[in-house]
Amino acid sequence: MITIIQVDTESLDDVKQAMGRLIDQLGYKPSKPRVFLKPNMVDALPPSHAVDVNPIVTAGLILALNEKFDIEEFVIGENSGYFSEKPETYQRLIETSGYKEMVENLKENYNIPLSLINLEYVEMDEYKWKFKPFKLKLPSILKTHSYINIPKMKTHGLCMVTLGVKNQIGLLLLRDKRNFHLGFRDDDGKYYSNLHGCISELGNLVKPELTICDATTALEGNGPTTNPGTTWVRKLDICIGGTDMIEVDNACCQIMGIPMDLVEHIPEVDGSIAPGSLPLECEEPFKRPVKRTEPYGNMYHHSSMWMCTGCQMTLTRMNRKIAYTPELREKLKEREKKYDRIDFFIGRTEEEDIPDEHGVLLFCGNCTEKVSRLYPDAVHVAGCPPHYRELAEKYVNL
Repeated sequence: MITIIQVDTESLDDVKQAMGRLIDQLGYKPSKPRVFLKPNMVDALPPSHAVDVNPIVTAGLILALNEKFDIEEFVIGENSGYFSEKPETYQRLIETSGYKEMVENLKENYNIPLSLINLEYVEMDEYKWKFKPFKLKLPSILKTHSYINIPKMKTHGLCMVTLGVKNQIGLLLLRDKRNFHLGFRDDDGKYYSNLHGCISELGNLVKPELTICDATTALEGNGPTTNPGTTWVRKLDICIGGTDMIEVDNACCQIMGIPMDLVEHIPEVDGSIAPGSLPLECEEPFKRPVKRTEPYGNMYHHSSMWMCTGCQMTLTRMNRKIAYTPELREKLKEREKKYDRIDFFIGRTEEEDIPDEHGVLLFCGNCTEKVSRLYPDAVHVAGCPPHYRELAEKYVNL
């Protein structure tokens, strides 16, 4: 069962009241006295960018749960593919997104027993897994706490959408995130899985008690993070909640105007709507991601599901760096006069991915190193992922 509620993020008390209605309409009650919340936090950006779950939505939910139930502890956790490896970058993520301030506010002013953790560095349990090596580590907190999944409504350049099922990738260790994107190998070293299948299998393995999608603002275009000229913020002022994650994701796709047959990792299901819910409808379809674009004149951009979150973030941060730096924009104009065509590859790339009519070749990341060696004149930027500033310099100075 799902419900759709109006949410005004101007006031924490209004958000708390809205979340209380959502909980009541669904008849939800945590099964354990401790609660783990997993909001989508992927980039160090303020809430206005509609990239991370607005911290006021998470805060309002915590206050509503605390008021209705006898909760001993709340824990917020995330493992961002770009920011979690180093303590200083994770600190930047939680500060810029507003989560550090929100946690401090709830602890100091509302006496909420609340902590914020980096899921890359927590105790893990081993689960049976479909793909070799047939085991997967996930946070132990999934078994000790009631797990609430809080995705952000966004389109996604590789997966069409990122909602509840996709948000669970943030439970993984960084090494396993890369395997999800790059593929698991069989005994002969051949890849036999893809990102969609891995996300779907994780959804079968881990099922949250409650899923609430933050669509107070949403991101459309080439998400999952801000990309100048290819992403736009949509203000909807709603949240979609449900006790079945797949039903919530189906409802979100309907609101976004995206047919389920375009979303490989989410099965299509029929769901029910709780009494008191807003109508389930699409006012205007979201702009969909474009998998292959020419964002900068003569540059052909080649990417696929094999590009992991690290390189995705490097690419979008490079685009923002160029867009907001006049000197780099001028160099880009000079580069466009120099070459008729440039082909840019990012993520796992095979020889057959290189078009016969290619121009100057630029390869990004360690996953492209092997194929780059086949082309002596190609430019390769190493790293897993490369630093976006280094990539920007190479990008505009070919």
